[in-house]
Amino acid sequence: MKTLHLFIISTTVLLVPVMMNNHALGGCLVGGDWPNAPCYDLPGHTIDKNTLREQWAPYYQYKGASWMEMMKTQMIDAIKNGTINYWSGYSDATGNVWTYYSLNDKVPFFIPPGAQNYTKPDPIPSPLQQFRAGTPLEDTQCKENFVLWLKSDNIPVCVNRQTFSSLLQRGFLLPDSYNQFALNEAKRFIRSSPTFEFDGMENTLKLSVSSVEESFPPITLILATFDSATPGYGNENRMEMPPHLTHHNMSIVISNTNQVSQAIIDKQWDELKQKFLKY
Repeated sequence: MKTLHLFIISTTVLLVPVMMNNHALGGCLVGGDWPNAPCYDLPGHTIDKNTLREQWAPYYQYKGASWMEMMKTQMIDAIKNGTINYWSGYSDATGNVWTYYSLNDKVPFFIPPGAQNYTKPDPIPSPLQQFRAGTPLEDTQCKENFVLWLKSDNIPVCVNRQTFSSLLQRGFLLPDSYNQFALNEAKRFIRSSPTFEFDGMENTLKLSVSSVEESFPPITLILATFDSATPGYGNENRMEMPPHLTHHNMSIVISNTNQVSQAIIDKQWDELKQKFLKY
């Protein structure tokens, strides 16, 4: 590895002091792991993280995906057992791997210098982090026993049973945001369901909230109507059916954020189980 050393001082800030060899402005030392590694000749010169990320992007392809993923596993193991400082400085290769994954924010947690304890990262980022990362509102994930809602500024938030009522009364939450999530999920479900996907007519699809049960999370009943070009349900054995404009009524129960627990068409077909109801 050339004489670039990254000192991680926080999860979001990278300072890159350039460690020169004994000859001022004498160029970088070439390492055997990646001869084309970026070279920085100005002592004390600081380069922004985005530029560094772009310059180190070819390293992954140069080493190959299988090798890089293997080394990433070794790196994480070293973090877990508190030997990351030794591991990252062991060779040009380990140092370059640490540099690449650090610049791309793929080191799953930050270990302060000298720290020996391993802290498992939270597998689910906060709603705000997901929002800033571009995750669609309806796809925002919440931890177990939390429900997705919108704040008064339309920013997603996860709330639990203990705090929900007080937050709603104080105007911190949008009262009807859960209904909007339910409508969006119902529409997404219908569009991907076998009956509608086969020959449903998009311009005829209409949805409305029929009822909301006062529970936590709320249980929402969505009523939908749409037309199909042929009769029948699902997508099996409908190719042989003659064209016949067919109107459908569909009831969908959303019992948790983005979870369809029931979907019945025309009071006789279970769209989730793809079979007729038995009475």
